[in-house]
Amino acid sequence: MTLPDRLPARQLLLGSTGTDVQRLYNYLQRFGYFPNEGLAEYRTWQPAVAAAIADEQSFDETLEQAVRLFQKQSGLVSDGVVGPKTLGLMGRRRCGVPDLVPGEGPQPFVVSGSHWDKSTITYRFENSGSDLQATDAQAAVKAAFQRWSAVVPLTFQEVTTGGDILIGWFSGEHGDGKTNAFDGPSGVLAHCFSPPPGGGSFAGDLHFDEAETWTTDTPASGTDLLTVALHEIGHGIGLDHSADPAAVMYAYYGGIRRELTVDDIAGIRQIYGGKGWAPDWFPLPGKAVFDRDKQQIAAVSRAPGNLDLFVIGFDNHIWSTYWNDRTGWAPDWFPLPGNAVFDRDKQQLAAVSRAPGNLDLFVIGFDNHIWSTYWNDRTGWAPDWFPLPGNAVFDRDKQQLAAVSRAPGNLDLFVIGFDNHIWSTYWNDRTGWAPDWFPLPGNAVFDRDKQQLAAVSRAPGNLDLFVIGFDNHIWSTYWNS
Repeated sequence: MTLPDRLPARQLLLGSTGTDVQRLYNYLQRFGYFPNEGLAEYRTWQPAVAAAIADEQSFDETLEQAVRLFQKQSGLVSDGVVGPKTLGLMGRRRCGVPDLVPGEGPQPFVVSGSHWDKSTITYRFENSGSDLQATDAQAAVKAAFQRWSAVVPLTFQEVTTGGDILIGWFSGEHGDGKTNAFDGPSGVLAHCFSPPPGGGSFAGDLHFDEAETWTTDTPASGTDLLTVALHEIGHGIGLDHSADPAAVMYAYYGGIRRELTVDDIAGIRQIYGGKGWAPDWFPLPGKAVFDRDKQQIAAVSRAPGNLDLFVIGFDNHIWSTYWNDRTGWAPDWFPLPGNAVFDRDKQQLAAVSRAPGNLDLFVIGFDNHIWSTYWNDRTGWAPDWFPLPGNAVFDRDKQQLAAVSRAPGNLDLFVIGFDNHIWSTYWNDRTGWAPDWFPLPGNAVFDRDKQQLAAVSRAPGNLDLFVIGFDNHIWSTYWNS
């Protein structure tokens, strides 16, 4: 039976009945929206809707819920009505891997929860299909591997025996379950199983439908092999389907798409880390917005595999978001505890990690003294901000702090003072804060109103400061223990 014979032939909505409704249900069940024992080899998959419908020929509210999720996952208007656009998408060629819709709803990229625990992954061709010369077919698949290895620290190595990933072209049922049987031309193009343990006994294996017409020419005269291989290998190294129609990991085939997108790269780097620069900037998740002209972000890493961002929000409280290499970015920004407020238009935060599992924030307060708050992985955030010891005051509207940790258990702050010299104070876990600020040695002076310091520790026991001087060159000084 060809794909059109298995799809609804008319518009469907809540209250519809008949065989077309059953075809709709069967389609959604096949691709992950209802319980399906035939998808057991996809061990990290869970159905989008937990329960089957009561009557497979009756369009009830449960089926409507699944349709809405399918539409969201596919980038369509989520109205629960199976109209021309939804039917048109269902009639397109696609990947056979079921959609995994996260509990919080469809996401741009989705990680499967499985990954390879080694950096060199081997693969072997069981066969190369009948449409192309073996060298051409294998070259296209190798090119797809290369696209992924260019952005993450993974190496793919071809072997002639064994292999982590087995690659081949097959027809109909081919040993990995009846639900995974290929369906002839169009419909399902290929499928690839997740890395261990999620892919079960077929972990990483990549299967193409022999019934398709596979090509490597441009424009494609058939189904472009490199495009499909690039998508399927994404599954084989830990990604599920993306809700971004422009992404390689989008479930449906839309013609040649031979390069990874920002969405694909962000997803795979969440699993394995990066390699080189991302191809472009991308927006962080969340609905919070800020004033690009006045508000400034402070960024710090509390520990390897972690990022924390801070900004003074429109309510003049401090807001934060975070990323880690286990869960990715937080879903949105959130306010820090405490009643202290600051001027979002003029005051600027400095953020530093004094040791793994610690965060420290600093700002010049409304009283022109330095205020601070902190977080650690034992007690969480301090209940509120507090002033640092000392009598020194600064201009909250113009002067800016630089903060750095010269070694675990140490903090150093720097600012251009009212005398245009560099002033500093410090903290360590043995003696606490210095009693007051002090000027650094040297005769060099800078403009406290306009010039800004940058501070860094190149190694434990070292400090380096940088500033753009009056001659517009970069000036520096350093300290070591």
